[in-house]
Amino acid sequence: MTLSSRFLRDALAEGTPLRERFAERVPMGRPGEPAAVVAFLAGPDAGYLNGVHIPVDVA
Repeated sequence: MTLSSRFLRDALAEGTPLRERFAERVPMGRPGEPAAVVAFLAGPDAGYLNGVHIPVDVA
């Protein structure tokens, strides 16, 4: 079995056991949205960030 994007997307779909286990371990109880981080960093609100590491994991 290969860990393709489709496999991971299907494994972490709403209502799957793996998604429930994942949500229990994440403080917000849901996966993040990388596009939201990109939009923030491209906007004026991120103008004062300097030398910060923002991990964005994409499944």
